[in-house]
Amino acid sequence: MSFLIAFVVGFALLNILAYNHAHAMMYFTSGGTRTEKPEKLTLGQRIKVLLTGVNVPRPVIGTVLQIIGVIFGFGNVQVGVTGLLAAIMDTGGQPWFVIFTWKDKSLWDR
Repeated sequence: MSFLIAFVVGFALLNILAYNHAHAMMYFTSGGTRTEKPEKLTLGQRIKVLLTGVNVPRPVIGTVLQIIGVIFGFGNVQVGVTGLLAAIMDTGGQPWFVIFTWKDKSLWDR
């Protein structure tokens, strides 16, 4: 009976570790440094990464370039800013804005 309890508890702990790793790899963190390659980590750092997951900070350059591309991609700064605000404020997000303005010649055709 105690073997069964130990097995269930161990299985649950492994699932929690797997969830933490999946969450850490799927979402960017707001800051900090990126986790080093496993070859460069010490034993203590490896254990910490094993328990808490990797740290992947949000790429700042890519975000800035994406915003600049949206603003100037429309050919007009005012239209680009309006499109960016509509995409951010709308619950449907950016795909909604592109779909509903695709045939509007004042936005896309220059």
